Amino acid sequence: MRTSTMHFARAALFVALLASPVLARVPLPRQILEAMQGAMGSVRTLAVTEKVVFTGQAPQGQDQALAGKAAFDVPRAFREDLITATGACRAYLSTVQGAVKSDGGREVPLDAFKDPLLYREPDLLMSRLAALGVNVTRSSMGMLDGQIVYVIGARYPDETVPQLWIGQDTRLPVRFIVRGYTAGPTAGAIKERLRPATLPETDAPSALAGVLPPVDKGVSSLPSLPPPVEGEPGQEVRYLEWRQIGAGDWYPARIQLLRGGAVTEERVMEGYTLNPAFPEGYFDPARLGEAPPDETESHGEAAAPVPAFRGAEPDEATKTVEDFRKVFE
Repeated sequence: MRTSTMHFARAALFVALLASPVLARVPLPRQILEAMQGAMGSVRTLAVTEKVVFTGQAPQGQDQALAGKAAFDVPRAFREDLITATGACRAYLSTVQGAVKSDGGREVPLDAFKDPLLYREPDLLMSRLAALGVNVTRSSMGMLDGQIVYVIGARYPDETVPQLWIGQDTRLPVRFIVRGYTAGPTAGAIKERLRPATLPETDAPSALAGVLPPVDKGVSSLPSLPPPVEGEPGQEVRYLEWRQIGAGDWYPARIQLLRGGAVTEERVMEGYTLNPAFPEGYFDPARLGEAPPDETESHGEAAAPVPAFRGAEPDEATKTVEDFRKVFE
């Protein structure tokens, strides 16, 4: 009797969820990205001063904190300089043509943390996501920390493939899985939770080539990362505590990088400069590793401290979605 009641409850909840005007239709991936980029603002250049904490990576396993500067020439190039305790500069430069590091290292999956912040044009971001293995023809709805999210690249709650999560209320990116959780107990639990019936989802009707128009930036596609290695742990990025900078632009005050579910790096914004005019050659690979100049001396708005955090308020559909997810866990 109890089993029949549970089946009926599941069916009734599913029908009610689909009937909800808030959740009846999932936007296409391109529509979600266009809304996301509109919400993030229209800044063209941005300089962020930050503290980068490497968890447990110092000689005795302590956290190691480095001063950093991140520079965005939207959507063309990104440069990050980290200053070590000895004053040496470790730099990372990424453009639409490729990426280079001052220490000769290769780009790794978690370097993609900057992609949703840099590629603020739908064509470029869709091309980059596709190069990283995200299925840009699929979108669904899910939950994260009590908030409704759009998921691009997977059927929620499947976390075994690359995917980008965007808050439904804020329209801002909140989670970016760059390497799926395909091994270990996390992946097993995810696969066990999957059922034929799930939260609403949308598959774009056209083929991948049909949703990736030519990129009007002098390149036909963006660089991709090496393919996943068997047994490689899941890797993801969390964008936390979004702050309004300037009149209508937003930036996350904290960016966490996780491997196997554990935080390995965290970037904490300490200040920013809107619309700086970067010196000539600032994004030139040949000059990588030079001490970065003070962008606040260039033409742009004065450097500003980190504004106060304003969290998103849950909407009326949150409880319905959370109840639905619990039924299928």
